[in-house]
Amino acid sequence: HGRQPRYIFGHSLGGAIAVQLASDVKDAKGLILEGTFTSIPDVFESMKWGWLPITPLITQRFDSARKIERLTLPVLVVHGEADTLIRPELGRALFERATAPKRFELVQGGTHYSTNGMGQAQYRQALRDLFGLGA
Repeated sequence: HGRQPRYIFGHSLGGAIAVQLASDVKDAKGLILEGTFTSIPDVFESMKWGWLPITPLITQRFDSARKIERLTLPVLVVHGEADTLIRPELGRALFERATAPKRFELVQGGTHYSTNGMGQAQYRQALRDLFGLGA
């Protein structure tokens, strides 16, 4: 049918949407997540005011940690080491929950908005190693 392979990419909140999309489609060849998280309650709890008892009130939970466990396509998780909006520990925790072939890349000095640009060499290598792209 001549279609190019499809890879799903999501950054930040888009990462949660990408995990959902990867759960729904059957023809994706891989999932790439950047600066994303396990769930919205986890993000809130990692912030300055995270001690406030409001997580039960969060209605849109975006529970990627639960969904990523069921995926069978390869998963690349990239996170900036200096990301103060979505802490790298949340990206690492999401990566740990994945059961499919996977890779985690921590970009030194990468912030929530600069990781992609700063980590181009790491991205290229990870895309080659995990997905066979650009080989």
